[in-house]
Amino acid sequence: MALVMALGPSALLADDYTYPYLIITDAAGAQTTLSVASLEITFADGQLVATNGDGTTTLALADLASMAFSATGELTPVTPVKVESGLAFDSDVTEYTATLGEDFSGPTLDNPNGLEVTWTSSDESVATVDADGNVTLVGAGTATITVSFAGNDEYEAGEASYTITVGEYDAVRSLAVGGSVKVFTASGIFVGQFESLAKAQAVLRKGLYVVSSGSKTIKLNIR
Repeated sequence: MALVMALGPSALLADDYTYPYLIITDAAGAQTTLSVASLEITFADGQLVATNGDGTTTLALADLASMAFSATGELTPVTPVKVESGLAFDSDVTEYTATLGEDFSGPTLDNPNGLEVTWTSSDESVATVDADGNVTLVGAGTATITVSFAGNDEYEAGEASYTITVGEYDAVRSLAVGGSVKVFTASGIFVGQFESLAKAQAVLRKGLYVVSSGSKTIKLNIR
C-alpha cells in the first residue's frame, strides 16, 4: 500500500498507512472516498488530480475544503469539547435575608474565564440587580438573583444564583437591642438619655421625637 502526494517538483511517498481511505471534501460539502492503495495525488494548474487503480478524480483547488484519512470510508462529525463556564459565588450560602431601607451586599461572583455574563432578578418589585451584580432592595418579599452565561463555541452555558428575602424596615428594631438611647424633640432639643428605648417610651409624652443609638437615628412617634 502506498500513497504519493506530489506538488510541483516535490513528492511525498508513504509506504504504510493506518487508515485505508482518503476522503476529499469540496466546498459544497460533497465527499469523494478513495482507496489509498497505489494512490497518487498531484497539484497542478489549480487542480487536484487523484489517481489510483479505480480511476482519476479531479477537483479545482478553489473548491477543495479538506482531505482526511478514514478507517471506514466515512467521516464522523467531531463534536467540539467545550469548557465549563466556571461561574460560581465565593460562598456556599444560597439564601440571604435583608431589611428594606438598608444596604445589601451579596456574595462575590467568581468568573475565572472572564465571560460576558447577564444578571437578572426573578422579582424586580423586591430587588433589582445591575450589570455588575449590585443589588438594590425595592420591597418586601423574596427574589432570586441569577448570573448566567449563554455559552459559545468554547465554553458551555452556565449560571449561578442565590435567594434574598427582604423584610419591611422596622425602625425600632434597627436600634441596638438593650442599648442606651438619646432622645430629642423634632426641633432638636435634647430630652434626655435612657438605658433603653423601652424605658424612654415609658416616660415620654405623646409627640414626635428623634431617637439615636450609636450610629443609628430614627423618628419615633408616640401616640
